[in-house]
Amino acid sequence: MDGPLSITVDEAVRMWLAEDLAQHERSGSVRKLEPRVLVRDGSSVVARRPFRRKGAYCVRWAGTARLISASRVDGLIIFDVSWA
Repeated sequence: MDGPLSITVDEAVRMWLAEDLAQHERSGSVRKLEPRVLVRDGSSVVARRPFRRKGAYCVRWAGTARLISASRVDGLIIFDVSWA
């Protein structure tokens, strides 16, 4: 189901990383999977490694951007970011 998720950003990050790891393991790949989330600002979507900063999940993308919301698009969880 596509659309905004009614869970916290922390829960969405954990859910996405678990889904991504499960898909990676099912693929049979033996290489190590880097923990990355998909983030969007406008029309750009990029994969970035999440980290905790001041109690919130953030990513490095033209500076430090805080994950503010999550939605499911075509089966993928995509996060919106804010630089504020």
